[in-house]
Amino acid sequence: QATLTSPNVYTGAWDFLNQQVTQASSSVTVNCPATAQGYTGSPITPCTASYTTSDGGSGSLTVSYTNNTSVGTATATATWAGDANHSGSNSSASFTISGGTQTITFSDPGPKTYGDADFALSATASSGLAVTFSANGACTVSGSTAHITGAGSCTITASQAGDSNYSAVSTSVLLNIGKATPVITWNNPADITYGTALGGTQLNATASTAGSFTYTPSTGTVLNVGNGQTLHVDFTPTDNTNYNVASKDVVINVLKATPTITWSNPADITYGTVLSGTQLNATASVAGTFVYTPATGTVLNAGNGQTLHVAFTPTDTTNYNTASKDVMINVVAPATSSGSGGTSPDRDATSPGSGTASPGSGTASPGSGTTPTPPADSSQTMPTITWNITPAPIVYGTELGGVQLNATALVPGVFVYTPPAGTMLQAGNHQLLHMEFIPADSAH
Repeated sequence: QATLTSPNVYTGAWDFLNQQVTQASSSVTVNCPATAQGYTGSPITPCTASYTTSDGGSGSLTVSYTNNTSVGTATATATWAGDANHSGSNSSASFTISGGTQTITFSDPGPKTYGDADFALSATASSGLAVTFSANGACTVSGSTAHITGAGSCTITASQAGDSNYSAVSTSVLLNIGKATPVITWNNPADITYGTALGGTQLNATASTAGSFTYTPSTGTVLNVGNGQTLHVDFTPTDNTNYNVASKDVVINVLKATPTITWSNPADITYGTVLSGTQLNATASVAGTFVYTPATGTVLNAGNGQTLHVAFTPTDTTNYNTASKDVMINVVAPATSSGSGGTSPDRDATSPGSGTASPGSGTASPGSGTTPTPPADSSQTMPTITWNITPAPIVYGTELGGVQLNATALVPGVFVYTPPAGTMLQAGNHQLLHMEFIPADSAH
């Protein structure tokens, strides 16, 4: 309080005043979205908050949440504590959390073929929840394993049913299942010879499923000679819904055939018989020409087991080999003039002569012993034979040989002795040795 006592004179004085100043007010605002927030499995914090003061101050605030991790209504709260000049305040707001949307990642198994093994399915949900599978079409599903039931298509669906926080979701893949191709087993056949008809030994393919085979060339075909010839098979499966037709090739070698020659040992012939079609009469299983050795017209010497040979050349040398064969023939000495000791032979085979020659050695001639009747054909010449009429005595056990059987002739020919060389005679005197001479040139 102050007192004024004179307009010109002042006396000073003082006093205290008690002035009260109150805090300015404040307010908090929390802003949350009006639209529902989708569940994510994590805390959802979509709200903002700020404060203002009555004297114009402001600032942002941190929001705290309750029930913001599951589907439903969540609350957002913000508080400003105030300061020395401002009072504190707080506020809350709510927002909605709706069921979350999930996705499924499904690995496409890719194309399959009928008969393929069962296979595993793989799918995951973004929610982490378990996925189930179902199938419609040419396959079935058990758990997470698929089984093919036929060729065609199959829709496989992966599903997640959802829960309190996630809505249900599903996705599908279309599986294409192709027809299987049968496995044909067929090896290259063994070589065959020309003339062999194709049959089950060569056309013997098998398949991994039931069906029918069509061969080219067909059963019964006779292939020409040649290596690496193609055999082809077409296979038609009985189950053509699930299997493709199939084919396969193999190769076969066809070798030349060797003709069969039929030729038996001819009957014995007499010396002087000319070889002809009676003896040289081979036949073959195919057409061709024969070349004989010795040739037709040949006169063989007397003797047993003589070889006749034929070489056969087929007309079809493309498909047949040449061939040959041997047979044996016996050439028998004909009935001829004969003499005992040194008689001269009679060339007339129909009336052989015989007689006893005088002892000694020399050239037999008519008058030395009994002379055979001359041949009717006077143009033929009687060969001259020399033979020791009385050989020296021998001791029992000595075999007849060249010392005794030693006749000679002035013309070529064959001597046939009776008994033959190698015979051991019984003891005794004046035993007969007989000789027949067969001239090589029987015509003269």
